[in-house]
Amino acid sequence: MKILTRYVLSQFLTIFFTVLTVLSSGIIVIFISQATIKKGLPLYLALRLVPSSIPNLLSISMPVSCLMGGTFFYAKMVGSNEIIALKAMGTPPWKAFMPVWIATILLSCVAVLCNDLGFSWGQKEMTRVLVSGTEEMILGKLAADGKFSDPQNNIVLNAREVTKSGELKQVKFTVNNPPVQGEAESGRLDVNFEANPPVLRIELNGLLLDTNGTMVMQREKTVQEIPLDQFALGGGTSHYPPMKEVKSVLANIRAEQEKRRRENAAQTAFALIKGDYAAWQEPSWGQRWDDEEWQKYVYNRANLATPRSFAAGFTCFFFTWVGIPLAVWLKCSDYTTSFFVSFLPTLIVYYPLLMFGYSCAKSGIAPPEICWIGNLVLGLIGFWILKKIHKH
Repeated sequence: MKILTRYVLSQFLTIFFTVLTVLSSGIIVIFISQATIKKGLPLYLALRLVPSSIPNLLSISMPVSCLMGGTFFYAKMVGSNEIIALKAMGTPPWKAFMPVWIATILLSCVAVLCNDLGFSWGQKEMTRVLVSGTEEMILGKLAADGKFSDPQNNIVLNAREVTKSGELKQVKFTVNNPPVQGEAESGRLDVNFEANPPVLRIELNGLLLDTNGTMVMQREKTVQEIPLDQFALGGGTSHYPPMKEVKSVLANIRAEQEKRRRENAAQTAFALIKGDYAAWQEPSWGQRWDDEEWQKYVYNRANLATPRSFAAGFTCFFFTWVGIPLAVWLKCSDYTTSFFVSFLPTLIVYYPLLMFGYSCAKSGIAPPEICWIGNLVLGLIGFWILKKIHKH
């Protein structure tokens, strides 16, 4: 039995790591190509995004690599009549499956950590790199051309000189909406990527403003803030909290929800006492309730973080739970056919159910554990195929 275990694990892990390396390399090439060609990022900035994208990349490639490793190896065993030889020796097929299933459970734990890192640290780090890269690109364009404008032409910056420390000399800027022009002796760019959306801060010294023909002199430091979602270079900050911080994040959201609920209740009671029903028709009143609904969505999303990481991570196990017995049941030694037939249930059944579970959990229709529905369905399918193998 030890010989069988060593043989199965060595063959499976060899295929798994080979496929994982090739698949991950392909995804990285596609990622860099999209970042440079589609988003227009310079190559050096796209390469800086790769390390922070690795956890997300592994969370995608590991389940597929497990499925390919399992189906390829057991299709080879079927083609070599090794499964028949095991049955002739009195060894049931599931004993040959067990080492791989145990290995994929351990790999699933690694995938859970990758999912957690990818959707918490990875997303945030990619935003930080992208936004800090935006600052570098703006400074580089000002140093080279003396001018920078955003794609929508909402703002145009001119600088006569950019020092090595990043300070701007003889700054001029124009904002089209609202129309504002200004000049300053010096200035400095800074990006606050913690804000949502990230904000480009322009700190100006000795500012002379021209607003609708009126000149205003401001000798002290003046800060102009521009949301980076106005730029094609800007990135989003949508991410899940890390699993270890979920409890504290949920507690903070609940406290904020309670605070908003009390404020809305007090404003409603005050309006009823005054008989000021017209206030309910004001946009600011509706905004209060929209903010409360948004807080509910943020709470549901944060509450989904831990079940989502575990459900997505354990696809490594459930893919092989279905793929291995299906490859044996097909009795087909062709690796490609076995893989695609095994991948079909995951493509048709698993991913739509996974998206359905995420949507229901985020909207609050169902508890966050509903994201396991795809895994449970794959578990039932795999159990049914195992019964067929045992019977026949």
